[in-house]
Amino acid sequence: GWVAHPAVEAPARAVSLRVIDPYEFEVVDTSIRTPETEEKGGVVIDHVGYSRAFYELFEGAIYLHQARQYAIVRLDLEQRRALCKPTSVNYYTSSRNHTDVNPTNKLEARAGGTVSSGWVHVVAHVWGWRRVELRTGRVLEVGTFSLPPLRYETRGFWCDVPKAAQTAAVAAGLDF
Repeated sequence: GWVAHPAVEAPARAVSLRVIDPYEFEVVDTSIRTPETEEKGGVVIDHVGYSRAFYELFEGAIYLHQARQYAIVRLDLEQRRALCKPTSVNYYTSSRNHTDVNPTNKLEARAGGTVSSGWVHVVAHVWGWRRVELRTGRVLEVGTFSLPPLRYETRGFWCDVPKAAQTAAVAAGLDF
């Protein structure tokens, strides 16, 4: 088997299993200020991958970290930083969004060409939020905001639905 050079101590620690995005956003707790943390505006408590940041770190979101609630007060897209402060509320937030996934390069196909995998281009629009009561699941409030779309390339898997199935679904009164 392969063995790391003796000068490399615990190489697995340098590889994140949580974040595989090309870059990530820092989550900064602004309630903890020291001379060492002043440049960032507080203490970095977490990192969130690019592909998840707009879903979890929009302004007004309730972000859960190590069983504590934090209110996101500012999402700085240029610095890739979300500023937050500890809070305690009886609700959670979820994003309202729409995602388009378009194949760009089919690498393999099975089942007569209806099941495929390859490269896809993803465009995700996160355009709003919901506040949902923790105890009951009741939607307390909804709102909208404006963020640029998230765009990235990744590997995907898809099924091409035959036109006859689409026609039959519509004829049966179903929303295809």
